[in-house]
Amino acid sequence: MEKHNWIIEKKEPIEVNRLFTAVKAEVCNPRNKNRKEFVRLELADWVNILAITAEKEVVLVRQFRFGSEQMEWELPGGVVEAGEPPLEAGIRELKEESGFAGDSARILTTFAPNPAVQNNEMTVILVENAVKVAEQQLDPMEDIEVHLVKLDTLITMIQDGTLRQSFTHAALFHYLLQTGQVHKQDLADGSIP
Repeated sequence: MEKHNWIIEKKEPIEVNRLFTAVKAEVCNPRNKNRKEFVRLELADWVNILAITAEKEVVLVRQFRFGSEQMEWELPGGVVEAGEPPLEAGIRELKEESGFAGDSARILTTFAPNPAVQNNEMTVILVENAVKVAEQQLDPMEDIEVHLVKLDTLITMIQDGTLRQSFTHAALFHYLLQTGQVHKQDLADGSIP
């Protein structure tokens, strides 16, 4: 994490609920000494899981999301419980939401979902050779459809707006880079439309 010389004072929680703690603070810009009140949402870290079968199908879930008030397509995922390593959380969430498990689970990347107003991290777990091993173990307010989708279909779903969830976009981008299906040079010279 990069150090900074911003002054943060008078931090205090202004709302605490089951999803987040909202914290306000007075922040001083070291360049011009201007001060302003900021609010940050403190949330648990999250995981999402890019699970790929031996047939190169991706495990996707479709579920109602209150934020958008729509059914949304996305990768399985959820909250990292206190003290739980992200890799274990990913394996657990994949099995709970989809009934799938696989081998060679590893961390693909970690990123900040929205560092302007949130303090948490999202870790993407890659699970290969995913197979259905159990029935879903859903929370009382979950109603999740599980679908297997070919990688090229997943890309089309992103391009046409069917799959709108940004964490899934980021996970897929990192996977394509790390597997050599997209190259930095392709991005630099504009060969990717």
